[in-house]
Amino acid sequence: MREPLSYELFREAGIYCSRVGYARVSLTISGKVDRQPHGLYTVVEQVDKRFLKDRYGSAKGLLMKPSTFGAFRYFGEEWDEYQIGFVPKTKPTEEQKQRVIEFARLIHKSKDDVFEEKVESYLDVDQFLRFLAVNVLLTNLDSFLGGNQNHYIYLEPESNKFQFLPWDMDHSFGAFPLMGDSNARRRLSIDRPVTDNPPIIDRVLQVSGNKEKYHAYIEEYMNTIFDEEVMLKKIESIGTFVRPMVNLNGDDAESRFDQVLAEEPSWREQHPLKYFVKVRHESIRAQLNGSSHGQSVGFGG
Repeated sequence: MREPLSYELFREAGIYCSRVGYARVSLTISGKVDRQPHGLYTVVEQVDKRFLKDRYGSAKGLLMKPSTFGAFRYFGEEWDEYQIGFVPKTKPTEEQKQRVIEFARLIHKSKDDVFEEKVESYLDVDQFLRFLAVNVLLTNLDSFLGGNQNHYIYLEPESNKFQFLPWDMDHSFGAFPLMGDSNARRRLSIDRPVTDNPPIIDRVLQVSGNKEKYHAYIEEYMNTIFDEEVMLKKIESIGTFVRPMVNLNGDDAESRFDQVLAEEPSWREQHPLKYFVKVRHESIRAQLNGSSHGQSVGFGG
């Protein structure tokens, strides 16, 4: 349920992202097995050239799926290292290669006044702030927030600016076990979610007006797409649709599924969706009114 709920939120925030469905998978081997059940799965649309043509009308930009353990890292002035760390999914032109290197250098090497002057010529800042806001609302730490993976970057050809796209959100809703405990993740800081924030987050939010705009997006989403009542209805709706099929995943699947939908954590399930939404709202409201700073998390604590 975390994947379809998360993708829907990104989509409602105006972020291009994958469509999600469900599949009951069975196996047939002629003469041996006939439609043997293998469980219920989510089916997630691949981000590829077809995706780009459908969303952007063109696939001429540079699509990358970084796995760099550092968001938009600077690897120097030669492309070979970027080829390894940024993992291009489309063939880059020489101009696109140079664009990646220039922006990485700007993030990690420029002085504050230079960064503020030039960042909007490289980054779709408004799109980035909305992308960041939804990730933080969902405490989606297995992403560019934490391990700096599970996202795509697209150098959109018309604007020649970078946009960030979400991917692989099965650990959203505060379920990523490698960073902080479940209580800290539900109360994650909106400004410093990670003890050592990726430089691109800190630098973008330090530009005049950006933190205010970012907070305004969070508040807007809290009152609309992530409104507590709206989210509880979404969780109930998907739960009603999925529950009749979860027994395909084992004899105890239904009881485990019900714990995910519970109003409070249990000894067995520490990440119930409704409880996350309730506590996340309380924490973010307190942060927006200045009565709390939230909690930052890091790997192993």
